[in-house]
Amino acid sequence: MYDQKKYFRAWMNWQIDAQNKSIFDSKNAKKKRLEKYFEELGINKYAASNEDEKAEIKSEWEKFAKDYMEVTLSDRTFGSQFFGMVSLKDEQLEFKMADILIKTCLIYPEGLEKREKSEPFFEVFRAAFLGVRPEAKKFF
Repeated sequence: MYDQKKYFRAWMNWQIDAQNKSIFDSKNAKKKRLEKYFEELGINKYAASNEDEKAEIKSEWEKFAKDYMEVTLSDRTFGSQFFGMVSLKDEQLEFKMADILIKTCLIYPEGLEKREKSEPFFEVFRAAFLGVRPEAKKFF
């Protein structure tokens, strides 16, 4: 069952962890937190599901990706720099979103041997973003 608040919380925490460069955080602690986010987003369940269950989970991810894109791309602070005073050009905004998706869903999990699990989630987000901004394909 799609719970928007739970999905947003897990996704934003996952993004924060992916951007965090702390040397004091052990690999095991990062893996444990990533597994928690995977659990909250249904990624673990997806990996162990049959085709019907996978379709249902993917549908939830598509709803979430759509909600996230609507909120994020219309947010003045996401699409700007210098505390919202200067708007980003479309190409800069597309690069920023692609960068977040790639670093969060592919690069960070790869360092923790979890990339294979996160790739289906990335593909849903990538498709949702390209549905809104088809010209961003060059960044993937």
